[in-house]
Amino acid sequence: MSNMSKIVSILAASLMASLVHAEECADIAQRVAQLDFSKAADVRANDHATFTDLYKECDTHNTFGGKALPTFKGRPLKCSTDPNRVASVVQFADKTVAFKAKAAVDADGSPAACGPQKSATDQCQTWFTYGAGSTRHFIDAEQVPFVVVPLDAPSGSISFMKSTGIGKGDLAVVIRGNQCAFGVVGDAGPYFRLGEASVAAHAELGNPQCAGSERPCTRLRGGGGGVGIGSNVTYIVFPHSRPASLTAENIVQVTTAGAKERLEQFLGGNGAASQ
Repeated sequence: MSNMSKIVSILAASLMASLVHAEECADIAQRVAQLDFSKAADVRANDHATFTDLYKECDTHNTFGGKALPTFKGRPLKCSTDPNRVASVVQFADKTVAFKAKAAVDADGSPAACGPQKSATDQCQTWFTYGAGSTRHFIDAEQVPFVVVPLDAPSGSISFMKSTGIGKGDLAVVIRGNQCAFGVVGDAGPYFRLGEASVAAHAELGNPQCAGSERPCTRLRGGGGGVGIGSNVTYIVFPHSRPASLTAENIVQVTTAGAKERLEQFLGGNGAASQ
């Protein structure tokens, strides 16, 4: 086979894979729309409020559980200038967690987050780490679709992860319209923030982040911090589902297959039949 024939063959295979992925995501979106969220329970933060209540409180009043937000460089942080837009945070009987919110951009672990043009909040390290046998220690936001979950509030009395059972490396799916991304829980952020996904996840959702044509990407759109999706993004996370022996070499393949399998079980078990 000539070099040109090989190139044509590779491009054709890539196009076919993209078409299959698009059809798969469109089917998933329709099935997720069939879910009866009234059968799921609102995830409670404490005896007084649900997490939906707390994120809406932060968007409106810049407080979380009645307490002021922390400061950054001497200035109080705000949700109102970059709202979470959390519509719901629920947990189904099989413990699957689903929430609807915005999708901010996480570039951590990527070349864009490690270079001189990184944003103020970017860093090379991530909460998720690989074990022995991996060529990398931290997850790369440009290469791996992942979602971000909130850390515990300072007092320890409010914990998104303890309340939901979600942990690092758990399988996850993100859906925007008829587009989707399969991945993991790969990073953790401020307790008063919910709704964030990696650069790779945004690309799968039709919202590419690189400001230039170079790869790996060293500059994100929006002045370096990326351009998020304002609302109506659905996140489905499967607690206690982290696959064993994840490495930088196998994580995309393993978590994609695992997330698809868990999603199929979840949708089928909740009456969302395949189209």
